Amino acid sequence: MVENAQILKVLVAAPGDVQGERRTVGAAIQDVNNLLRSTGIRFEMLSWDTHVRPGLGRDAQSVINEQIGDDYTVLVGIMWTRFGSPTGRADSGTEEEFTRVLERHERGERVDAMFYFKTALVFWNRNKCII
Repeated sequence: MVENAQILKVLVAAPGDVQGERRTVGAAIQDVNNLLRSTGIRFEMLSWDTHVRPGLGRDAQSVINEQIGDDYTVLVGIMWTRFGSPTGRADSGTEEEFTRVLERHERGERVDAMFYFKTALVFWNRNKCII
């Protein structure tokens, strides 16, 4: 293994209805890291459910923003039936994270964003979503 690996951080932005997909991204990153072991490049996944501890803030997203910050190169967004919870600054935390990475890109920072949409069927009844 290369001692001084270049670490590329990947923030996964995804509402709670795609937890399995978030885990899949983590497993894929581990697989890629195994393939790239001797190259000096390593990916690190960041996510609110693995890299954020409870804390004080205006709302949950402000705690996430404070603890994760902007120290990542790629934003991977995953969407399905939920858009997420409003933050007071955006309609959801996922939207706020996308807006932050877009602003960084517009300032000339080397960042990228990719969004993926789950296409599994969703069955709705009058009161709730049945997945």
